[in-house]
Order: sequence, then C-alpha cells, then structure tokens
Amino acid sequence: MPKRIPTIEVSDEKQVRDYFARLEQDYPQLIETMKVMNVSYQQYLAAMQAMNQRCSISTSSAQLTL
Repeated sequence: MPKRIPTIEVSDEKQVRDYFARLEQDYPQLIETMKVMNVSYQQYLAAMQAMNQRCSISTSSAQLTL
C-alpha cells in the first residue's frame, strides 16, 4: 500500500512552520536557493497556493504536499 502524503493548510501557522522546518531538514538546497534568490516564505507559499488553485478542482483552501 502506498504511503499517504501529508498535506498542510496554508492558513495554519504551525503547519506552515513545521512544513518549512521539514523542508530545511530534507531539502536544504531548496531553502538555500530561496535565500540566494531572495524569495520569502510568503512568496513561496503564494506561488504554491496559486499553482494548487490552478491545478485543483473547486477547492476552498490551498494545500501543500510534502
């Protein structure tokens, strides 16, 4: 059985904090790239939310998948 991929609510501050902590641990090069390119967490989340809204079918909130 495939492992269920957890999702987070963008509006939940704790989930967002935990998401970036995990990204930093699992994908440090992503966080370093964001810093070098001067991309804030808010900009990253806005981009992910916009992509998710374009890709999803009628959802009331955006979710990120890690």
